[in-house]
Amino acid sequence: MRPVLAALVVVLLASGPIQAAAPTPPGLATQAWVTAAGSIVIVYPKDWQAAVTAAGTVIGIAGPITDGARPAAAILLARGRGEMREIMDSAARGVEKTGQARLLSEQHLSASRWARYYLRGSDRASEYVVVGVAQRGDWIATLVATDRAGDPELPVRAKIFERILASLIIPG
Repeated sequence: MRPVLAALVVVLLASGPIQAAAPTPPGLATQAWVTAAGSIVIVYPKDWQAAVTAAGTVIGIAGPITDGARPAAAILLARGRGEMREIMDSAARGVEKTGQARLLSEQHLSASRWARYYLRGSDRASEYVVVGVAQRGDWIATLVATDRAGDPELPVRAKIFERILASLIIPG
């Protein structure tokens, strides 16, 4: 995991999980969730931990450690609108500019939710990286998630990253 993402997750998780005070949205009883800026709801597995900054615009989510690997995701919320291709290109630029990132695929989960999947690095420390964007109303959510490429739980965790992006509840 990159030092900046790792530091963000550590800082956010140091304050402990933050649960929203509002009632549980329908269909989320078996999952955990937090409410962030703009009343955006982020859904994640109950055995993971999440923290939200005071302003509610940065959310850190970390999974359980398995075989020395801890998957983590950061979600950044910002007001704005744009073309999905431009938003996706902008979000992915940080991963791509490292020069060691290989694009595996791009998927359009819906018209307003896109994801790119990368392998970054080329040795035992290589990482699987998901960069995703979601847009609705005046909000753009950017997700960057990582896990060790050699993690035996990677297929499950990759689906979890995708579900976190797909299940973001952004009021319109």
